[in-house]
Amino acid sequence: MDAGFPPFVESSIDVRIKSTVGTTASIAQTSNFYTIKLTPYPAWPDWGIIGSATPTGWDSDTNLEYSLATKTYSITMNMVVGAFKFRLDNGWGTNFGSSSATGGALVANGSDIPVTVAGTYKIVVDFNAKTFTITKL
Repeated sequence: MDAGFPPFVESSIDVRIKSTVGTTASIAQTSNFYTIKLTPYPAWPDWGIIGSATPTGWDSDTNLEYSLATKTYSITMNMVVGAFKFRLDNGWGTNFGSSSATGGALVANGSDIPVTVAGTYKIVVDFNAKTFTITKL
């Protein structure tokens, strides 16, 4: 829902609640108006990780979590020997890979990123800089 409030700016909105108890034939009760403050943030692009090294394989993405503080995406997950890629909005239109198993530069439509040892990994991606790090925990 877009209410037209500017992002990153605290705004006020007046709300009231209308409710009924029982059946739809009950008389509705309406509260007084209350003013609440909100600070909206824009929706960040939906980046995910997919591949044979991930828990869902090549069937579906596992979403990465965005950090407003660092402007990076990250995930900590169990991986098996295999490969993976990053892709936008669960589709192949925009995807990134790399031949490096240890991190570095991302390449648009690049190679599958290899995972050579199974384990728990922390992956951090900076899509602005087109770089990633992968650390075995």
